[in-house]
Amino acid sequence: VAVDRVASGKAAAAVSAGHSGAILAAGLFRLGRIDGVERPAIVTSFPRLRSDLSDPERTVLLDAGANVECKPLHLLQFAVMGSAYARVELGIERPRVAVLANGSEAGKGTALTREAHRLLAAHPSPEFDFVGYVEADRLFVGACDVIVTDGWTGNVALKLAEGAMAAFPAFLREYLRESDSGKASKLEPLLAGARQRVDPEAHGGALLIGIEGTVVICHGASRPRAVMQAVVMAQRLAERALPRVVAESVSAHAELFASARQN
Repeated sequence: VAVDRVASGKAAAAVSAGHSGAILAAGLFRLGRIDGVERPAIVTSFPRLRSDLSDPERTVLLDAGANVECKPLHLLQFAVMGSAYARVELGIERPRVAVLANGSEAGKGTALTREAHRLLAAHPSPEFDFVGYVEADRLFVGACDVIVTDGWTGNVALKLAEGAMAAFPAFLREYLRESDSGKASKLEPLLAGARQRVDPEAHGGALLIGIEGTVVICHGASRPRAVMQAVVMAQRLAERALPRVVAESVSAHAELFASARQN
């Protein structure tokens, strides 16, 4: 019903904390894919360290779970759509795009990632800079702005990162209490601030990108704060007309996609 209201123009966006497969199917079949997009993807982001306050606060990752098995073409399209998202949502004029792999050398990875790497390197984009592979330990240090991977790997990386981010402030508090109870009380405000920055609920949900509308997916265990933030995100992305920007970017990379289809 929510997605139908978006399709009819009665709503600007839909937000769901229900079954992710159901909302994916509803978005795909009720709103349809953007022309030229083969697979919509789920976009999420991670907090990252910044050298100064002008740096972006987050790094984009897709796919975070919509497509367990992918072809090189899909990773290329994720790169293009992720770049458009980074420009619209994070204000990065020319995003740096990387493919997630188990090493930085071009020969690393799987047949899927190697072919995606080859094609992205051979076809420079007018909208983003391809910087090669990035390893998982570089997710939080600003090594790139957009990370591209298949949905299985992306979902595992997301869940692992969320668990680690949720546990770290508690680990630090536990250590301080064991070493010096006075330190723990003095640093509590700082710990609260750190927890706020890495808390997934502070950012609400993940966008389903590549469809003709704005749909944000929340975790099934989302609390009211997370749903509120997801609604705020959905409003912001709808106002910025992200689907139109994605459609223009996909059209601008037709030659890149054609090269992938020929192989």
